[in-house]
Amino acid sequence: MREKDPRFRNLERKAGVFLLVAAACVALSIVLIGVQRDLFRVKHHLRLLADSGLNLVPGQAVKYKGFRIGKVDRVAPDPSGQVVVELVVFGDYLGFIREDSVAELRPENAIGDFVIEIVGGTTGAKPLTGGGAIAFRR
Repeated sequence: MREKDPRFRNLERKAGVFLLVAAACVALSIVLIGVQRDLFRVKHHLRLLADSGLNLVPGQAVKYKGFRIGKVDRVAPDPSGQVVVELVVFGDYLGFIREDSVAELRPENAIGDFVIEIVGGTTGAKPLTGGGAIAFRR
């Protein structure tokens, strides 16, 4: 090959543009995965006590009037013999949950998947704050 081969003109610039585009694609992928996994949303933790951990699993959807407002973060036994369920609720939906609201375990579809549905809550009751507890029934 000749020293002045036209294919090698501006080779450093071409390699730099390629690396810049590759880095932008990697950064965009990381942001999209974070958005999909709700990493950039404000979250509040709530807890409830259940008699049994049956059909309660981490990652399970928490819904309010059919809309997904959060998920189950952790299910663990309590020293008193009950099961502590920690919920993560997205910040913009926390105002819908009132102090007298109740969490119910309901089947979501015919396959057997269950969701926790937040129901009830009178308009006169105070909105629940992050770190609060909510009543639970099956």
